[in-house]
Amino acid sequence: MIECLVDAIPPRAFRDRNDRWWSETKMSDDFLEPLFAEFFKKSGQKVLLSKGGYYEIARYISPEEIEPEVIEKLDAIYKIASNFKE
Repeated sequence: MIECLVDAIPPRAFRDRNDRWWSETKMSDDFLEPLFAEFFKKSGQKVLLSKGGYYEIARYISPEEIEPEVIEKLDAIYKIASNFKE
């Protein structure tokens, strides 16, 4: 996976977490899909993770690794959804 990541992420983005690549790239389509396709190809497996399952990746990161903006957006969605309880 490390080799696939190195191939997929531009060097400047590796060096700078504030590089525009991180905010302007559509991660699901332009990064994760080709990344997993290449990883599974190199490992000789069929693709075991599709776009609909990307949410499962979240269980492998710690809360401290989640960007504050993501937490803010998810909290807002939760607040709105909570108003529509059956």
